[in-house]
Amino acid sequence: MLGGRVLPREVPLAHLPPGLDGLRIVHLSDIHIGDFMPRAALRRAVDLINAVQPDLAVLTGDLISHEHDPLEDCIAELSRLRAPLGVWGCHGNHERWAGPETRAQALFARYGMHVLRQQCVELSWHGGRFNLIGVDDQRERARPGEPSSMLRGLTRLVRPDIPHILLSHNPDTFPRAAALGIELSLAGHTHGGQIRLTLGIGDKFRAGTCGSTRRKKSADRPSPWQTGECPRALQRQVQRFGSVRISPGSGV
Repeated sequence: MLGGRVLPREVPLAHLPPGLDGLRIVHLSDIHIGDFMPRAALRRAVDLINAVQPDLAVLTGDLISHEHDPLEDCIAELSRLRAPLGVWGCHGNHERWAGPETRAQALFARYGMHVLRQQCVELSWHGGRFNLIGVDDQRERARPGEPSSMLRGLTRLVRPDIPHILLSHNPDTFPRAAALGIELSLAGHTHGGQIRLTLGIGDKFRAGTCGSTRRKKSADRPSPWQTGECPRALQRQVQRFGSVRISPGSGV
């Protein structure tokens, strides 16, 4: 969503079952309910989304910014989303930092929604099936020269018989998801490229048209978004990475 509008994006996928052609997915991310996103604004966003009648609603994390933000108010408003295939989500870095991951999962369940934490679910639509995968916030922990730690252990959730959609807050997972054969990845975190901050302690956080990185020392492993391995034209557009599609959300 941007400027009070739902932004449509058509995503062509190879080998898509005919029944899934035209499936409408609404993707929300980085709500950060609190001082800068009051509950009333989120309520208006949900009303706009319901008006386009999505088939599936997905959330890619950062519902809050801080520990004392009104998490349940946010989840209560999101529970008003109406989609036949349900509302599914994953956690972001602010859920991890603030510590409410387990509480958020319980609240999602109480309000009839679902959080996928290194889990998958098979969904069916008009006779077509797909595998929806969700992961907690991912961070690169491998040292230079070591295999990437992104999406470690996810191979067990990837199937050879149906297409996949990955919910991952951090778009730095896109290259690994592509290597695993995941056809569509949906992420947040970069707020559509609107953030670029230099912190006073020499820790540079960059969120622009090529994703996000946190770099403290030159010895840290560079992100694929730093090295140019990912498309420079990304920002809010759906882009191709190899044979798959990637889409970072612009937030609410």
